[in-house]
Amino acid sequence: MRSFLEIENVLRRKTDFRRVSFAVPCPYEVSILAAISDGVEKGFCKGILVGDREKIEETAIKANVNLSSFEILEEKDDMRAIELSCSLLVDDTVSCLMKGLVHTGSFLRGVLQQKSLSESSLLTHIAVYEIPNRDLLFISDPSIIVHPNVEQKKVIILNALRVMKQVGISPRRVAVLSSVETPTPAVPSSMEAFEVVCALRFSLSQEEYIDGPLALDNAFSSRAAAIKGLCGPVAGKANLFIVPSLDAGNILCKGLTYIAKFPSSGIMAGTRKPVILTSRSARKEERYNSMLIACLMV
Repeated sequence: MRSFLEIENVLRRKTDFRRVSFAVPCPYEVSILAAISDGVEKGFCKGILVGDREKIEETAIKANVNLSSFEILEEKDDMRAIELSCSLLVDDTVSCLMKGLVHTGSFLRGVLQQKSLSESSLLTHIAVYEIPNRDLLFISDPSIIVHPNVEQKKVIILNALRVMKQVGISPRRVAVLSSVETPTPAVPSSMEAFEVVCALRFSLSQEEYIDGPLALDNAFSSRAAAIKGLCGPVAGKANLFIVPSLDAGNILCKGLTYIAKFPSSGIMAGTRKPVILTSRSARKEERYNSMLIACLMV
């Protein structure tokens, strides 16, 4: 899978595909309503908008979006709108949840309050990037776990692999990143990467490979890997980057988004149903791409 357009085409070809329902708390941003409207017009989704009706209508005018295709549930309080949206996901009224114009912390609190939404010991986040001439690149965790320890990194990896499998990515090649490609006591992330790889290497499926520590160039570039004498199924060919910390992941992802301008999406992992988690500043395209990923996961 190399592009979000390819995902869109996969959805179009599904003979048994039904519109996926999304709940969106506080959709008071033009890019949010525009993205959902695109999904509705293309036949992929339907939406329940939860929040202050007046604010939603004002946003719809700015976005030039017709609200006749949406159901609106009135709730003026942001936190209660989040909680109501999460309850709609729990009771199967909707199939997916999409973050609106709310703080990430508040949104995560609402999700975590619903214990039945979790299928993992840890909820994590994945950013997905479309890079020319490569498979889609998955990066975790750039948004939730600040300083993951070894055990948490194992869960981050397993959560991400589960999502990749749901999306139809195979083979899945995991690079546990550090700044060096050999375990080095002076670089703690390299030692942790080595420990994680040793723990998981023989428990993954036949479609899954893992290596680390790997520096970013060795994980991404076959040429760089070859020059440094690195071989195997992951070096230079990784499609899942496991970053050593939130700081590292956040900087990497914002560089790919704002400097390289690669198309992207954001989705939570470890949840029983798809939960879209993007920045409040995300553009319409990122939100729409995230919806495509979520639709494949349903």
